[in-house]
Amino acid sequence: MRLLSLSVGLAFVSGCSSLTDVDDISGVYENVTSGAEIHLEPDGTFSASGISADQVIGSGGSDPVEFAGRWEFVDSAASSDFVYLLVDEGELGGAVGGVQLYLSGGDAVEFFADADGPPSLVLDRQD
Repeated sequence: MRLLSLSVGLAFVSGCSSLTDVDDISGVYENVTSGAEIHLEPDGTFSASGISADQVIGSGGSDPVEFAGRWEFVDSAASSDFVYLLVDEGELGGAVGGVQLYLSGGDAVEFFADADGPPSLVLDRQD
């Protein structure tokens, strides 16, 4: 089951995660085909580039945009644990308040522009 925030959900590949350490979650995730990236920094900030609004919120265009803000781990008893991305800078800053990033082992993340549809973008953790 995927949760849908007021804006959109991001999901890690299937399964549950026991990751709760910022160092385990932080890192660079990239789609090598498109060049889309998201950086989760240990200080709780994030930046994303090369990701279209369509891939994040299902509307707004297919041109790559940049956005940034803060992230925090949410240990959810009601569903899968996730990272909440609070978007407060960049081209999505006024269009979306935040997105959810679901964890599963730390190897990949998936954007779901439609919570009931397939992933709109998959990003793999980079070494």
